[in-house]
Amino acid sequence: MLQSKRRIKKPSNPVTAIGVGLICCGLWLGAGVAAAADPGPLRPSGPVPALAAKVKTAKTPEQVKAEKTPQAQFRYSPTGKADPFRPFLERDEIARKKAIKSKPKPIPLSPLQRVGIEKFRLVGIAGGAARRVAVVEDAAGKFYTVKPGTIIGQNGGRVAEIQEDRVIVEQTVSDQKKRTKVNRVVIQLRKEDYEGRL
Repeated sequence: MLQSKRRIKKPSNPVTAIGVGLICCGLWLGAGVAAAADPGPLRPSGPVPALAAKVKTAKTPEQVKAEKTPQAQFRYSPTGKADPFRPFLERDEIARKKAIKSKPKPIPLSPLQRVGIEKFRLVGIAGGAARRVAVVEDAAGKFYTVKPGTIIGQNGGRVAEIQEDRVIVEQTVSDQKKRTKVNRVVIQLRKEDYEGRL
């Protein structure tokens, strides 16, 4: 058996190799473009409208009656049902705000309201009969000025009147039968306690 030994010459020039490669690519791409340009016969996916319009079928009396009578429409009634489009967090936030509004806001206590009236000493009174101001001292040695209407003491007492030598405080107290009455507490000015300090 004879075998022919043919040798394919390799191009020695790189420009020739590139040219041969480009020609092969062009032939390959040309075959793909030609195949895409001729897809073959087209087939419709559904019935042809012209043919469907020509074919008419006879309707039964039930079909005619069904076309004439309106069909019952479904109506959604939201009563008693949660709104599916309302976020849960908003509902919780509204409930929290309502709870906060219903609670009375706590009144911040001043230093005069943290201690009972009996713990205060009257140090001095200044001013005339029309307008007087008093100075009281608590057990810690701090001084506070009071005038008529100032809240003092733990039971919500108010300074009712400031005289030349005393301060009269009125506080509302409820007894065991839940009856309320107004107590008048007098804080007397003791000059002898402060004569040595001056």
